[in-house]
Amino acid sequence: MLQRILYGKLRRGDAFDTEGRLAAQFGVSLGTVRKAVDELVAQNVLVRHQGRGTFIATHDSTAAARLHFHVVGRGRTPGVAVFRQAVERRNQAGESKQGKNLKLSLRASVIEMRRTKSWADESIMFERVYLPARLFPNFKRRLGQARPVLLYEFYEQEFGVSVMNFDERIRAVAATKADSELIDCAPGCALLEIERTAYGYDGTPVEFRISRCETRRRYYLHSRR
Repeated sequence: MLQRILYGKLRRGDAFDTEGRLAAQFGVSLGTVRKAVDELVAQNVLVRHQGRGTFIATHDSTAAARLHFHVVGRGRTPGVAVFRQAVERRNQAGESKQGKNLKLSLRASVIEMRRTKSWADESIMFERVYLPARLFPNFKRRLGQARPVLLYEFYEQEFGVSVMNFDERIRAVAATKADSELIDCAPGCALLEIERTAYGYDGTPVEFRISRCETRRRYYLHSRR
């Protein structure tokens, strides 16, 4: 079923085959198909709509909330960070940390985009975003002058690459001189660094991102609600 989504050119919002048709196509029982569909629903790959059928899950508000960065300001409100500026270049992955996190071969090409984004309280975050070049052809041209607020939606709309889940690692780091110029803080000040690896439908890494922001007005919130 995942292969049909990955290689069958099905996009978010498209109708999925009925469980009866899938059972006939795969030559298995209806119960087996139902268990598989249940698992994909639990993984947020598929969604059931009562009386309408099963569909490829869309980037609705629930999905956006599940995937957004949990960096908040006063009042626990995340707000929306605006894409300010970007510099993009392509380099060979080799044995780099980026290539390893994306699980690429030594000769695979990696796209690197460095950007800043800011919140309404003027807090600034600096990000280095790394992408497998084979999944994002002509990235620089297709990004153009666009400054998408949500990169995941841009990936899906422009390249058909969907982000389903992610891993994050968080630590405190001291701002370098370059950081201080971009984030508008003193060299050596405490920064929050988030390393995130985002995964597609089949669990393949589709993005590795390193984000840094100062901690005077921003902190990381993990809520069970």
